[in-house]
Amino acid sequence: MLSSAQEVTCAVPAVPGGRLMGHAVEFRRDPLGLFQRAREYADVVRLRFGPVPVYLLNSPGAIRQALVSQAGKLDKGISFGRVKRLISDGLVLSDGDLHQRQRRLLQPAFHSTRVALYAGIMREARCRGSTPGRTARRWPWTARCGRSRSPW
Repeated sequence: MLSSAQEVTCAVPAVPGGRLMGHAVEFRRDPLGLFQRAREYADVVRLRFGPVPVYLLNSPGAIRQALVSQAGKLDKGISFGRVKRLISDGLVLSDGDLHQRQRRLLQPAFHSTRVALYAGIMREARCRGSTPGRTARRWPWTARCGRSRSPW
């Protein structure tokens, strides 16, 4: 008989990865490529970083289900416990009432008018010192500077 954790693991498709390190090498080399490849498999997929399984949510519906409707049933996992010892209880690592309090404090900063303002500031900072029309080498998927087509 399978435990519920084993049943969930069996039901979630695994993206093929390296034998020993799983997806760690590919993630280090091309994280966006790995995420794009994972999207082709399913809305929820299992990756592996060494011996640690990681579940990747690829659709707004799956993310909403995990963060809203099923949030009380899901645990952040053992890796978060290790990280929590190093960086304390921030919004990402906290649970329950503490998470709700912190979320309410931060929520005004993520209002659509604020996010639009931040996007302009980030684009300006990213383009400062860059040649117009040229894409940054490190992140080729970012918007080109000096182009009017960019939403920012």
